[in-house]
Order: sequence, then C-alpha cells, then structure tokens
Amino acid sequence: NRCHIMVILSESDQILLNEQAVGRLQRRGQTKQVVSYRVVADGTVDDKQADTLLNRELAMRGSLGVAV
Repeated sequence: NRCHIMVILSESDQILLNEQAVGRLQRRGQTKQVVSYRVVADGTVDDKQADTLLNRELAMRGSLGVAV
C-alpha cells in the first residue's frame, strides 16, 4: 500500500528483470494506481537501449500472440 510510484533511471538489458521490477508494485492487494516514470536521455546509450528493449518486447509479445 505504501509504494506505487516507480522512477526508472536505467533499465536492465534483460526484459525479465524489468518486468519483475514492475511486478513488485503491480501485485495483488495494491490499492493505488501504479505510476512508472522512465528517464531516458536523448542521444545517449539509454536512448539506444530503450529502442532495443521495445523491439525485444514487441517481438516477444508477437510470438506469444499478445495484442500490443
């Protein structure tokens, strides 16, 4: 009930670790809306990493037949 806001300064290259971090907030018993902020600096390695992670997640969801 106490934690419902997440600020991500640097994501992991591993999608599973990123999903686990979100899952720690979006859990059973959570009474508040979970808010997630991602800080990505334009023109840095974070910018490229965000594109890579997005493409990986879209490919994973596509292979599972999950609507995007």
